[in-house]
Amino acid sequence: MWVALTNLFGTQLVDFATRQRPPSLFVNARWVEAGGLMGYGPSYPEMFRRAATMADKILRGAKPADCPWSSPRSSSWSST
Repeated sequence: MWVALTNLFGTQLVDFATRQRPPSLFVNARWVEAGGLMGYGPSYPEMFRRAATMADKILRGAKPADCPWSSPRSSSWSST
């Protein structure tokens, strides 16, 4: 839900944060480039590589339930 709201109203959120100047933390560098104070979130290229590896294992016959699940391994900071 939050991702949908930030995609719909992201520029308004950044404009509000710029005008009102509260400390603001966004989920990725895109919002920092739009004027947000800072961003912290997972490395999307790493997540896509891991998803491709998982899809490859499943397509080669592994059962999805047997594939290990884990959280993102790295995150990145962005700031103005």
